[in-house]
Amino acid sequence: MSRRFRKIKNLLLFILILFLYSFFVILPRRTALCIASGMAKVVHLFLKKEKKVAFDNLAVIEPDPLRRRIIVRRLFVNIAKNLVDMIRLWWIRKDKLFSLVDVEGEERVRQFYERGNGVIVITTHQGAFEYIPAYFAAKGYRVAVVGRRLYDPRLDRIVVSMRKSWGATNLATDEEPGKLSRLLSSGYLVGLLVDLNLRSVKNEKSVLFGREVLSPKGPVLLALRSSSPVVPLAIRRTRDDRFKIKVLPGFYLSRGGNLDEDIRAGLLLFNRCVGKLVMLAVDEWPWMHPRFL
Repeated sequence: MSRRFRKIKNLLLFILILFLYSFFVILPRRTALCIASGMAKVVHLFLKKEKKVAFDNLAVIEPDPLRRRIIVRRLFVNIAKNLVDMIRLWWIRKDKLFSLVDVEGEERVRQFYERGNGVIVITTHQGAFEYIPAYFAAKGYRVAVVGRRLYDPRLDRIVVSMRKSWGATNLATDEEPGKLSRLLSSGYLVGLLVDLNLRSVKNEKSVLFGREVLSPKGPVLLALRSSSPVVPLAIRRTRDDRFKIKVLPGFYLSRGGNLDEDIRAGLLLFNRCVGKLVMLAVDEWPWMHPRFL
């Protein structure tokens, strides 16, 4: 594909995304979610490759083919709804945010945060995950979010601006690692997505749901070198289209005399947390991602 054609394609896609963004923002939330659900059901009919990958991947937790098909259908609807809610996040008032989000186990975050040594928050690409930093920033926590740059700088600026509008600091995965360490030493909550293998980060083989996977090792290295506590959490959609953040018990990674062994042990522990978080809402995690080797 030529560079010129790629630029035209990205421009057209950007215009389409801006149109959808404007469309879903001006509508009442219930109407927007209803339309997103209908669109997802139609799209689901045509994305055969993505459906097959999701169906096959779900076998690691669900042996029944019929139940897997049901989960895949719900998955497309939930992803569409979560995308719409994340699009609308920029324009939500703080009181509305608090009325939409409940948190179970916030004290597990607070007890580490109040020690002032920083907290590494690990989470997954499930649910409306952009609500997590928005919620904690709105509650008065100092929050930093680490994410990869989007393929289109214009879209990337929109996402970064949305995070900053809630008071969160944004760091790209390719920025100087010392920035993260400095934020942790300053007492920040540093949020990291640790569930997918992305080309833009360094990965290492590990195990998830009993299957071999490639997992990002940067978050584990950060936890080992900073000695900061790690708190796993995830967000899921409730039946009434609100959100619930579930916080699991926090922990510290132990260091031995061999860094490679420490990394492998840390990856296994992180992936056990990922597995628990995914099981909180199996129909909201991106099973169509080629996760397993």
